Amino acid sequence: MTMVNRLKDSATDQWQQLIHHPFVAGIGEGTVSHRQFGYFLTQDALYLGDFLSTLAVAASRAPRREWTETLLRHAENVTTVETALHASLLPAFGVSAADLGRAVPGLATIAYTDHLVRTAWSRTWPATMAAVLPCYLSYQEIGIHLKAHYHSPDPLYQQWIETYAGDEYGQAVEELLAIVNAMAVDEADWPQVQNVFERSVGYEYLFWSQAATEGHLIDR
Repeated sequence: MTMVNRLKDSATDQWQQLIHHPFVAGIGEGTVSHRQFGYFLTQDALYLGDFLSTLAVAASRAPRREWTETLLRHAENVTTVETALHASLLPAFGVSAADLGRAVPGLATIAYTDHLVRTAWSRTWPATMAAVLPCYLSYQEIGIHLKAHYHSPDPLYQQWIETYAGDEYGQAVEELLAIVNAMAVDEADWPQVQNVFERSVGYEYLFWSQAATEGHLIDR
């Protein structure tokens, strides 16, 4: 069994709840309000700053040079590709640059990013890779699932779906999966690796729930 499959199997129920979150289904159905999705995108933009920092720390600690180079390239892509996606979508969802500059992270955003940064600086390198894996893999699976089973009537949602179901994002995910499957994890370290993976899966779920429960409350 690969390391990725072993980690996913350790959190099977959590993973399925994440992929089939009601807010996610609402994106495919086009029933999520623009206000809620704008809130989600704003929180995602805030999250990505600390996610980038986590990747940079992981790159600096990687045991192989080629892994360092891959993770640094991924950190750069967070800045270019995903930031560009936000820049193209946020105005369409009513979020201006000024709105983004004033935005404050929600509780789920704070908890998730604190978890990532703390893991990167205080836990083992395999644990750090397990911590970032759910973000990579869940967005790909969500994108592919939504593309296969829904066709959002809203072209803005369809653009978001196509990004995460697409080949460019898929290539980045495959590169990370290759690293995780090849990394050496001592059995004594496995409980820590499993724990941070499961926490990240839980925070991913809470991140979607945050958009569903708080997104309709924002006032712009």
